[in-house]
Amino acid sequence: MENNKKPSALFKYSFLVVFILMTFGAMYWFIVSTMDLIEQVVTHSPSVVFDKGSFYLLGVSIGLCALLFAMIYEGLIKKELTETITKRVTRVALIGIGLMIILPQIAHYAVEDNMKSNGYMVCEPVSSSWLMYKHIVYVSNAETCVELFAEKEKNLSEPLF
Repeated sequence: MENNKKPSALFKYSFLVVFILMTFGAMYWFIVSTMDLIEQVVTHSPSVVFDKGSFYLLGVSIGLCALLFAMIYEGLIKKELTETITKRVTRVALIGIGLMIILPQIAHYAVEDNMKSNGYMVCEPVSSSWLMYKHIVYVSNAETCVELFAEKEKNLSEPLF
């Protein structure tokens, strides 16, 4: 027995809103993190924070954008995706996946090369890594690293409420 029950409008629109929020949230995180990194590098800040995880999100947002386009085209406009449109959506999604794999590695290499050539060093005690996500803090001198570590320890020791 087949179940041809169609999803409710509330479910479809909720699903669409979630995808829109994920797409724009990923793009927003990438843009804010990149602008913050550029500002720190240009102003020669004593500490520069490189959020490698945000560079994965550019590819994620492009891939989600392609999927979102297909969802809106078929789900809301109620038009069948043509072969040409399907190829283009697939290409954009594959570009997003490619960027998600390649861009963080290129950005990490470029930032590390720039920071080391400008006399910065990695402050290991305040840098963190979890699976592929890396939060790397570069400092211009050892005193800045000690100050950042002390601030991190102070924040960890304070109660949340």
